[in-house]
Amino acid sequence: MTEKTKKIIKDQMNIFPKELQEAINSIAWEKISEEVGVKYLLDKEETSVLQIITGLAVVGISNVELLTDSIEEEIGMSSDEAQKISNELNEKIFDLINASLEANIKKDLKNKTITWQQNLDFVLSGGNYSVFLETEKGPTDNTTNTESKENLLVNFLKNS
Repeated sequence: MTEKTKKIIKDQMNIFPKELQEAINSIAWEKISEEVGVKYLLDKEETSVLQIITGLAVVGISNVELLTDSIEEEIGMSSDEAQKISNELNEKIFDLINASLEANIKKDLKNKTITWQQNLDFVLSGGNYSVFLETEKGPTDNTTNTESKENLLVNFLKNS
C-alpha cells in the first residue's frame, strides 16, 4: 500500500468518533489483509490492492457490502474466490471492528447522559449502538427544538 493511500485512510479516520477510531486501531487490518492475500496466493501487487480495498472499506470510503465485487473487479479473480476472500475479511476484520466498537460504546455509556432522542434512535435502529456516539458537535440534544418540531408537525398536519 502506498504512503498516499495510508495518508488518505489516516485522514479519514481522524474525523471519526473516538470509539470508532479505537475499534479500528484495535484490529491489525493491514496485516490481516496481507495474510489473507498470501493465503489465497495473490502476488505482491494483488495483495497491495487487497489491502487498499480493505482499508477504504474500513474507513467507509467504499461500501463493505460491495467488498466481493471490488475484489473481483480490481484483482481480476473469479466471483467464488472473491467471495471466499470477502468472507474471510469480514470474519477477521469487520466483525471484530463491529464487536470492538459496540464494547467501546457500552463501556462509555456508563459515564454519559443519554437523551430521549438517542434512546428512540437506538430502538428504531434495531439496537445499533452507534446512535450513542458523539459527533464533533457533541451528543444530540433535541430538547430545545422539541417545541418548534411539534409546531412544524402540527402545521404540516393542518395543511394536509
